[in-house]
Formats: sequence, C-alpha cells, structure tokens
Amino acid sequence: MLLSGIGLVLFTALATTASEIKPVTVPLVRNQEGHLSQIRRSVKEKRQVHKEPLFNAAGREFLIEVDIGTPAQRFNVTMDTGSATLWVPSTDCSMLKCPYERFNASQSTTLNQTNTGFQIEYGIGMANGTYAMETVSVGGLTVTGQAVGLANETDDILGTFTEGYSNGIMGFGFPSMNAFRGYSQDIPFVFNLVNNNLIPEPIFSVYLNSAFHYGYSGEVMLGGIDESKYSGQLTYAPVMAYQMTDITGQTKSVYIYWTVGGAGIRSSSGYSTDFDKVQGFVLDTGTTLTYVPDQIASDLVQSITKKDPRSIYDVFNGVYRVDCSLGSQDQNVEFLVATSTQSANDQLNLTVSLRELIIPIDDAQTPEEANECAFGIAPFPQNSLTGSAVNFILGESVMRSFYTVHNMGQQTVGIARAISSGTGGGPETGNDNRSEGATISSNLIQLLVVMTVVMTTSINILF
Repeated sequence: MLLSGIGLVLFTALATTASEIKPVTVPLVRNQEGHLSQIRRSVKEKRQVHKEPLFNAAGREFLIEVDIGTPAQRFNVTMDTGSATLWVPSTDCSMLKCPYERFNASQSTTLNQTNTGFQIEYGIGMANGTYAMETVSVGGLTVTGQAVGLANETDDILGTFTEGYSNGIMGFGFPSMNAFRGYSQDIPFVFNLVNNNLIPEPIFSVYLNSAFHYGYSGEVMLGGIDESKYSGQLTYAPVMAYQMTDITGQTKSVYIYWTVGGAGIRSSSGYSTDFDKVQGFVLDTGTTLTYVPDQIASDLVQSITKKDPRSIYDVFNGVYRVDCSLGSQDQNVEFLVATSTQSANDQLNLTVSLRELIIPIDDAQTPEEANECAFGIAPFPQNSLTGSAVNFILGESVMRSFYTVHNMGQQTVGIARAISSGTGGGPETGNDNRSEGATISSNLIQLLVVMTVVMTTSINILF
C-alpha cells in the first residue's frame, strides 16, 4: 500500500552547542535464556517454516530501548539496518497479535496523529497501522516530531516469547526506502540525529561480538567510532545505489539498504565463485543468518563438509544441519567486497571463522558441547518475500566478526576485523530480562540480544 498525506513536519532537537555534542555508546546484551527456550521449540516441535522456521531461532536479535511520547512509554525494539521505519504496537492491536506493551495514544500529550496508514513487509513478517508524529528518545538523545508507525496488526514478527522479546522495529536504513514507498516524511531516527546536529559525526558504528560471548557482548555507537573494538585499519566501501521507480513512474538512482559490492565467495576448503559483475551484499543486523542463492549455499556446504551424508538440508526449517565438530576445525569462509562500485578488482576480504558459522540448535552453548548444529549460511527461505534485487544478505552470522562504521554523509561503510571481547558476563550473569527495559542514564541505554523470528530486510519497495 502506497501512502500519502503526511504534512510537512518540523523535527526540533533539544537545544545544544557544538562543544556539548558527544558520541553515544549503546551496549548490547545477549539473552541466553531466550536463545535456549526458542531453539528447544524449533528443534523439538519441528514446526513448519511459515510458523517458526529454525533459521530465525538460531541467532540473535539486537534490541534497542526507545522512549516514545510524553510521558515516555518504553519499548524494546529491534535495531535493524535492513529497514527504515520505527514502529511499535498500539492499543488498537489485539493481544493475540501484539502480546506485549502497546503504545497508548491517549496518554501522550505530544502525539500528533495522522490519517496516513503504513504497511511494511519484511523478508518474513509484516506490520500494518497508522503514522503518528511523536517525541522519541534513545540514549538520552531526543527528536520531536519523529514519524512513528503505530501498528494495529502484525503477523509473524513479534512472536509469543516470555524472555527478552522484541516489541517493534527501529530501522537504520536510508530515508529513500520510505520515500519510494510514498512515505517521504518518515525519516529514520538516526538520520534525524544528523539533521538536528545531535551527534558529532554523521555515522553510527556497530559491534556485535562473537556468538559465544554473553552479557554485555557488543555495542552501537551513535556519532563516533570505538577504536578499541577492532584491529588494523578500517577499509571503506561505497554503498551501492539502486535504480528505483517511484509512484509517479520516474526512475532514479537512490540509496536504500546499506549494500556494499560483492565480488565473490570462497572457503578454505576449496570452494570459490567469482561474480561476473558486482553483486549487492546487504549488511543487515536484523537478519539472523546469512542468505545466498540456493546453488551457492549447497555448493559451499558440500565443500566444507566434504559431502558428509550427515549434512542435510532441513526443508522444514530452511537451514543446513551439519556436524557440530566442524566448529573445531581451522576453516573459514571469505566474502569478497569490492571497494569500488565500478570494479571488482579492488577487494576487501571478509574472513569468517567456521566456528562462528556453526550454530548449536540444542541446549548447548558452543559447538564443542552441542550434538545438533546448523550452518550459519543458508538459501533464501521459500516464504521469503525478498525480490530479485536482493540476492545476498550478510546477517549477524557473518557481521558479528566485523566492526562496521556506517557513514550517512558520505554513503560508505567502513569495515575492520572485530576484536572478540570477553567483557560480557557468562550466561549466568547475562540474563537481565526486564520487560520494561533498563533505566536510561545520561547517554547510555541497554539493549538485549535475544533469539526470535527474524528476517527483517524491508522489501515492499518498488524494484
């Protein structure tokens, strides 16, 4: 559904001076209980892919704490670089579809309700509702007149989990993603921070940490770079533009996703494919696994497993089940990123240890302890709605090995090898699952890392 009717909105920032503007560090917390409880459901109950596919339960989702309205109503929402809208469930949504906290419009004195509807479809799942303009705060940074979708219906996206749940989505994608759907006034929150000079640089940096560190396992920095989180130098790749047709029929070249040029994929086991032309690698924190075309996924798994007959494709859950002992092997997979959109000759090799790609799907915390495992790279699921313009999504299974700096002003992504940190607590100390969220103090907010149904690349745009 293409939307219209949002009038001109003035985004007013809190008063500040240049000398007061500082980066905001947002720590990430992994919720181990959410991981275990949801994997047990997927493995033991063997649900059909359209209900709760395993590939969504076998990773982590990063939740950012957001205050909406006056007085503030708090929500833990998914931090998603693969979409561009902030939305939360409203009281107009039934408890069956929206089982957690719901935004009560009647309790906010700063709400500016519009008559404009919104409908967002993701790789898996959707949300419908209406737009409002509201005061939104994250980590002590506040934007007034921020577009917020108030959902009155959701499907396959919120889940019904008791621990560390996601209760909406905050998109970090480019504003053009919304403009080309007809939502030109829906400017993502992080871009409004730039527009209102609330952060010192037009960047946000993401550090996810290893799959096997718990507690405070990572961070997102708004407006700065944490040099202690990576080794070597940042190498920058330009973001690829898409040829888009707007609602008037005009075709333009615009930035949509945080997409870098892909030149090929290799593995230490001998698999290698070099693309004839640069392909788009979408960098997506809202998607659990990494998705590639079917044949590439099949050939890669066969090469790594040496055609082990125990390595089979699970058609019900849309993943390859593999021998957990692969996690102990000194192997890797490389994604070749072109540092120029014009040529694939200048490349950056994103090397991922095989251990990071072997995901326990039983009660174990590591591949060494597990009896059942899945591979972190999979073919696109059959019920995915992603279109032909998206052939590769580098999700958390790959991106947690790297530190990424997203430059909104220059449309580039800086990438460096992440330093695996053990500063987070173990699973017994990392389960701070407060449904109301952690208390925001100054420029610090807490995020939760949980397991849930997640493939959140937004796809209802006009390719």
